[in-house]
Parts: sequence; C-alpha cells; structure tokens
Amino acid sequence: MKKTLLQQLASLVESWKGNGGDVPVQEKSNLAEWLESRLHMMLTNIADDMFGNGNVTREERKILSGAIGADCRTAKSMCRRNW
Repeated sequence: MKKTLLQQLASLVESWKGNGGDVPVQEKSNLAEWLESRLHMMLTNIADDMFGNGNVTREERKILSGAIGADCRTAKSMCRRNW
C-alpha cells in the first residue's frame, strides 16, 4: 500500500526522533519550503474560488492573497525555528 504524503512526512519526523530529535538543516529547510508552498497553493485556490463564485470582490481577493503570503512566510519561519 502506497503511503500518503502525510504518512511519508510522519515517517520522516519519526526517523529524526531516533536521531536524538535533531532535524538535519537541509531537511528542515526543504520541509518548511514544502509546507509553505502547499499551504499557499491550497489557500489561494480557496480565495480564487470565492472570487469566481462572487463571494468576494477583486479588492478583497487581493487582500486575502497578501494575508495568505504573510501567514505562509510566518509558518515557514516557525517551522525552521522549532524543528
């Protein structure tokens, strides 16, 4: 049975625990970048759907886009500091 991305991520984190909990710098960076890109993609798709369905105006969609980008950068920074 093929593992989902979440299961693969959990396995990777478990392997780090066996290594004293130290996450190698390269993996820490790549994982944070991956999470940032996936969060941004998913949230931007939701904002685009809301705009396309007429739930938000173009100006509101631009504001959402800016907030999504800022929040994703914050999440990436927190991941790098805490892993």
